[in-house]
Amino acid sequence: MLRAVADAVKKEFGSSDSFRVGGDEYVAFAVDSTEEEVSRKVRALCGAIKQMGYHAAVGYECSEIPEIDMNSLIVKAESRMYRDRSDYYSKHDRRART
Repeated sequence: MLRAVADAVKKEFGSSDSFRVGGDEYVAFAVDSTEEEVSRKVRALCGAIKQMGYHAAVGYECSEIPEIDMNSLIVKAESRMYRDRSDYYSKHDRRART
């Protein structure tokens, strides 16, 4: 599953801008992309993961160049990811394998 998710992240965001930062966590940068483009890539990523029969909690955040605060971006993206995970498990049994 981790390889499949990594491949999907790389397909949408490129291998030079995608990184594994934890056991099952990835970060991708979409430099010079609009928020609309990033949102489209995230939807495509989620669709690809779902099509493979998996679910991954996904969070993202966008910022314009002059206002970039990496710590704030990370906190906001993680917050979205935790909310996504919570929403998923509110509808699915954690113990079930799908």
